[in-house]
Amino acid sequence: MRRYRFGLVAMPFAVAYVVLVGGLGVFALVTGEVSLLWFAVAGWWGPSPDVSSWLAPLLVLVG
Repeated sequence: MRRYRFGLVAMPFAVAYVVLVGGLGVFALVTGEVSLLWFAVAGWWGPSPDVSSWLAPLLVLVG
């Protein structure tokens, strides 16, 4: 397995992002508010979409 120079530094950020997206996915499914999850996955790209039942799981998979 190839060793990356900044792998040990990048790993906590990647784990934190996965936990953040998963937590926001649960939050979106419970409350119906998708805008925080949209911002975490897509950033400033495009407007926040309307609430849809299929959008939260899709954004979690993309994230």
